[in-house]
Amino acid sequence: MSGLQTVTLSFNEITPHVRYVQHITLSPSVSPDSKKLYDHRVTYICGGTGLIRMEDMDYPCKKGDLFYWGPSVRYAVHRNAEDPLTMLNVHFDFTLTHRDKRFIPPAVFIQSFDAAKVTELVEFTDLKMFNQPFLVPNYLQGEGPLLMLEEEYRLQKNFSGQWINGMFLSFLAQLARHLTYRKESDSYHHQLADRIIDYIHQNMDKPLTNKEIAEIFSFHPNYLNRLFISYTGTSLHQYILNMKANKAVELLHQTNMPVAGVAAALGFCDISHFSRFFKQKIGCSPSKLR
Repeated sequence: MSGLQTVTLSFNEITPHVRYVQHITLSPSVSPDSKKLYDHRVTYICGGTGLIRMEDMDYPCKKGDLFYWGPSVRYAVHRNAEDPLTMLNVHFDFTLTHRDKRFIPPAVFIQSFDAAKVTELVEFTDLKMFNQPFLVPNYLQGEGPLLMLEEEYRLQKNFSGQWINGMFLSFLAQLARHLTYRKESDSYHHQLADRIIDYIHQNMDKPLTNKEIAEIFSFHPNYLNRLFISYTGTSLHQYILNMKANKAVELLHQTNMPVAGVAAALGFCDISHFSRFFKQKIGCSPSKLR
């Protein structure tokens, strides 16, 4: 391997750097021999048919399919001469540590691969699906953002680097959300989470406990807690507290409501309880913030 140490991250810590964006139609004359990358890659199939082999797994591909793999993964793209593959490839790092490294062409054949040039090895503690190659079939919602990304990369306007990296961070967040949500059995559970979120925001003046919400929506509190961790990355109880803290900051900044009134508006029975909660979540007292 490259001798690099593996960097352990949570997905919230990523600061992606897009190195290279390529929108191409593959010629049947291009060799399908195996290659490896020095960085990470997202490949979106814009059209055509073919097959991508990653290590010893074969993945037939068609329009809408999205692939991800990282450094040193052996891969090969087999194209269909009668229906050529059109691909949009984004080469990137999850951190900014090696943003000065550039590779053109973006992949090398196995016999020329130099492991010492690998930019980074990343292991995620939360979204572990990014620790190995994966395919997301029919990810058609990804096409628009990736085409915008390619256009910005190609035109190189002022501040393109910041725009591209910011846009790609948003894209990765949407992809991660999609990968997390699809673990649930059906879309009803996603709609349930949205309904509960709406209920929380419409009833901020109530104490809002897990038990109360579970009774209203006729589910066990433990199930709703697991659903919220999947849907928001935090427990139902912590989600409620975070929303109340955000609303408290908004009321303190944007209204003349006294602190006691803010506490009552957020379902706290007394001002001392509210003040302790606020200081724990925000880091200062309500009066000091104001």
